[in-house]
Amino acid sequence: MAKSIILKEFESLQCKNDSKDNYIEKTTFETIERFVLENETMQYLKITTKKGYGKVLQAQNYVGVIQTKDGTTIEILPKVQEVICYP
Repeated sequence: MAKSIILKEFESLQCKNDSKDNYIEKTTFETIERFVLENETMQYLKITTKKGYGKVLQAQNYVGVIQTKDGTTIEILPKVQEVICYP
C-alpha cells in the first residue's frame, strides 16, 4: 500500500515505526538513501542522524513532492513561521 507523508522543510524522515514521527518502510528508506548518495548534487534530502532514531533523511532547501517507485509520496512544505497580525 502506498504511503503519503507530509514534512516541513528541515524535518526528518526515518524507517523506525513510531506513531509520533514520520516513517517509511526500510526498503523505501534504503532506496531513497541510495538515490541521495548517487546524486549528491541534488540536495533535496540530507542523510544525517537523530538521537533515538539513528540514520534519518532530512528535507532541506526543497519544497515540492517526491514519489518513489513503490508509490510512497513525500510532500515537503515550506518552513514558515506563523505571523499574527493585530488590527
